[in-house]
Amino acid sequence: MRIHPRELVLIYNGTSKSGKETFSYAHSLTPYVHGLAPDCQDLKVQNWHDILQRLNMHAEELLDKNHPDYKKACLSAHKSNWPMAMRHYGYLLKAPIALKFNRAVLCQKPKDLHKLVAHT
Repeated sequence: MRIHPRELVLIYNGTSKSGKETFSYAHSLTPYVHGLAPDCQDLKVQNWHDILQRLNMHAEELLDKNHPDYKKACLSAHKSNWPMAMRHYGYLLKAPIALKFNRAVLCQKPKDLHKLVAHT
């Protein structure tokens, strides 16, 4: 996935409160926001590898362990791999992920976007 230098890409669940708040806050910081659903077809397995590397996290750390489908995602990941499971169970993300240039931030709160935007 190629990202324009001025663009902020936000991978978020559009039905969650934190996703909606972070997306709105991102628009207040920059007009160039591209929102993606975590399970959209634009996000390939290689993209998830890159995102995890930028975050310096394991995929399991990004998922909501309280969700009923979490165990199903774990089984799927152990049969194939975590980035492939992220592609199918992206709705389990516990917080939005923001990308800009070669940096990424897990946005537990909307203001976490400042960590990303301040450095660019």
